Amino acid sequence: MTFSLKTMLWVFTLLASSLRLFGLWGVAVFLLVVWFWSREASTRNILTQLFFVFGAVFLLVWLLIPAVQFAREAANRNSALNNMKQVVLGMHNYHDVRKNFPPATTFDDDGNQLHSWRTLIVPCCTKNLEWYKVDFAQPWDSPKNQAQFTWPGLYQSPRYDSDPDATTHTNIVAVVGDETMWPTGESVEFLDCEDGSSVTIALIEVPTTDIHCMEPRDWTMDEAVAFLTGEPREEWQHTVDYFFFRRVYRRDVAIIGFADGHADPLGCVSREIATALLTRDGGEVISADDLPGSRLTGNDLLRVEFHWGNMIAALIFAASIVAPAFVRRKKIDRMTGSAG
Repeated sequence: MTFSLKTMLWVFTLLASSLRLFGLWGVAVFLLVVWFWSREASTRNILTQLFFVFGAVFLLVWLLIPAVQFAREAANRNSALNNMKQVVLGMHNYHDVRKNFPPATTFDDDGNQLHSWRTLIVPCCTKNLEWYKVDFAQPWDSPKNQAQFTWPGLYQSPRYDSDPDATTHTNIVAVVGDETMWPTGESVEFLDCEDGSSVTIALIEVPTTDIHCMEPRDWTMDEAVAFLTGEPREEWQHTVDYFFFRRVYRRDVAIIGFADGHADPLGCVSREIATALLTRDGGEVISADDLPGSRLTGNDLLRVEFHWGNMIAALIFAASIVAPAFVRRKKIDRMTGSAG
């Protein structure tokens, strides 16, 4: 390979596009291409071989990137399901002792909110000695009670990256309302789930909240319906990345904790189905066909965004690895013409 200004430009372009496409592996791809073109070879079959290698590399990248992402998402979803089951079973353990589910919040004699159901069921979910030092006569955010808070992981989802400024916030919320499992100021029993505990939502995992794990605050019926129906809010959107584009969905599949103690993924549903799932005694009949499970459908897709940087880098990379063939061909033609 002759060293010249053109060669320097080619090397820089090839290296930059390789790094853009393949990350640190781009260095290895760059060295492979340089080694390939530094060899003395005829140009008769070079293009065929080159396009074969080029196509194979991009096919592998195209296939592996979504596969790796889906595998990671599946593992995190299973962890989130297990986490939700632990919390819902904690509610059941509380019910076994108290003969009712926990109230959404506790109150003092003046009607001020003190503690959340999340704090009440901690010993029913996991062993935590610090919980026994919580003073339930003082508000949740008193200095004494905040010093005992050592269980944020119980209510945080492995599917979502925690904001460094919100490491105490919960991803699991109840839905407070007179017709839900969490009527304000009251506790419900199993017998109150007249629609069937297996189709009555107790808890919802959400991507992000500003609710502290100990704070006596949850979602309203309207917030939960908006989330379950996939109302397009930016903080709920879920992206699936491919090499040249990504799909943006209304939200990821939600992890739902049901009143009977099981947890399942749930895709976007209609407003009628969402309302029926959230109410405990509305008289609605829900079949398995009404629940989309873990599927994200075309109706959930908001838009497709192209990775223009990857597309441009791919074109530059393709041009860079093919360019030496044309340069050699032109040189051979010029030499042949001179000889003639």
